Amino acid sequence: WTASQLQSMLERALRMSGHQEIQDEMAALGANREFRFAALTDEAGKVLHSMRVADIGQQLEQVLPSAPKTVALLRPELLRSLRQRMGGQVLESGDHTVIAAYPLILGTNADELRPSRIGNLVLISDFSAKQAEAFQAVTGEALHFFALASLIALGVGLFFHLVVARRLSRLALVAGAVGAGDRSIRSGLKGSDEVGW
Repeated sequence: WTASQLQSMLERALRMSGHQEIQDEMAALGANREFRFAALTDEAGKVLHSMRVADIGQQLEQVLPSAPKTVALLRPELLRSLRQRMGGQVLESGDHTVIAAYPLILGTNADELRPSRIGNLVLISDFSAKQAEAFQAVTGEALHFFALASLIALGVGLFFHLVVARRLSRLALVAGAVGAGDRSIRSGLKGSDEVGW
């Protein structure tokens, strides 16, 4: 699920009083190794559903993972602001952790026609495992590229050795013999390039 898809699904379940469906979805998030925390809170910050059943009924501040940046980023004023403007926010805490908070329509009070109860969906994801996988993949590809480049360099070097260096070595030998006075020596090289003319 993307966070917005999860938000829509949870709102639909809330409209249909599908509390078990919501709790099942939260439990499924708990099975995903990327998620460290997921909770649905009411307008007062009380946890209604969570990936950890022990969190239900407690205040969000009490059950958040204890990283200082996490607590600082998810301050009550921010969550209240998100509920007022009905817009989500995704924050990075700097330690491979992404924090997402989305407003969720919880329903109406008994005397209302329009839903006025708005809570928050809070998700905390740890991407260090994904980053390690990506690093390994890039490292593997870099090694493959290096090996291929090395093979190409060896092939080009071997080509120049066999085609050019041997011919130039033969010319140097003939030039030395001519310099020593042997005018009968021939290189025996044939070709249309500078070496075999």
